Amino acid sequence: DALILSNHWRAMDKKPVELRGLTRKALEPFSAQGDGNRIVTCGLSDSLPDLVVIGDRAQLETVVASLVSNGLKYSMGQGIVRVTVGPAEGGARISVCDRGIGVPDAERSSIFDGFSRGGNLEGRDPGGLGLGLYVSAMIVRQHGGRIWVESNGQTGTHFYVELPTSPVVV
Repeated sequence: DALILSNHWRAMDKKPVELRGLTRKALEPFSAQGDGNRIVTCGLSDSLPDLVVIGDRAQLETVVASLVSNGLKYSMGQGIVRVTVGPAEGGARISVCDRGIGVPDAERSSIFDGFSRGGNLEGRDPGGLGLGLYVSAMIVRQHGGRIWVESNGQTGTHFYVELPTSPVVV
């Protein structure tokens, strides 16, 4: 969470950024931690067409890392986290999906608030301060994008980030 905060509170350096390569780089630390075998990717091949967004590389990497970290934490050491990058209408989409404990319906509207923690942890503490999703949402909005979550409330959470592929004034 400290890395997320330090990246967030600096001036943005928006430039054209290729999203597939950015996502591959954001996933590197997870492979080094030995969680690489729990991350499955789709749409990250070098042979696919570039998906270029205008953004701050470090801050967008922070968003991807935060979503993957949450997926791994809230899967409680079980299951796979799937990271997908692809085109979306008017932009590009990153999705991070897990089969973890899910997000209860009552918490879905506040999940991007600061210090928000899952109420369905049942005594388990995944660590962190509950700021990752809050900061991620702020970064995505500052890039003219949108972020949302889908969950059946019991098993699995799907986070989506859509970013415009053309310059946006925010």
